[in-house]
Amino acid sequence: GVRQTLRWQVVAAGLRPVLLDTAQALQTVVAQRPHRRGVILLDLHMPWISGLALMEAGLARATHMPVVILTAHADVPTTVRLFEQGALTLLEKPAASDELEAVVRTALAEEDRRWRLLQERFEAEARLVRLTDREREILGMLVRGLTNREVAEVLSISHRTVENHRRSLLGKLGVRKVTEAAFW
Repeated sequence: GVRQTLRWQVVAAGLRPVLLDTAQALQTVVAQRPHRRGVILLDLHMPWISGLALMEAGLARATHMPVVILTAHADVPTTVRLFEQGALTLLEKPAASDELEAVVRTALAEEDRRWRLLQERFEAEARLVRLTDREREILGMLVRGLTNREVAEVLSISHRTVENHRRSLLGKLGVRKVTEAAFW
């Protein structure tokens, strides 16, 4: 049927599809393997649940994997709702092999971009965890534009102590300036 044809097209493009035949299987993969790499090809009209219902249940927000919607029957209101729920694109069935491959490769490039951003966020969170409560407090004030002396005044500590905390937190974050730390 249609699933096997899509599978063959994806395999012919040199990719390894994982076919899931229930909404629960898809939701389990997303929940239990949040760092799984790939693209989700989601049929809009399925016997067990609609692709729109899965999107509205938060599928695109639950994973970094782009969602490509496949359908033979797209109307404008449904398409708009799918995009509002995070679909990357919509592909009309039946799709030619080269068109499917191009859409999947574009989605994989988007997934790679999202993956890099996710890794950067994990790194940033790991660095922030290394800060003491006092360093986080001082960082917040410095990022808001307070000078070392102003921070010292607010916290009733010496400006030298603020400078020491500043040096320590910048080192832990791996940056040289407070303006760079503002992105953490």
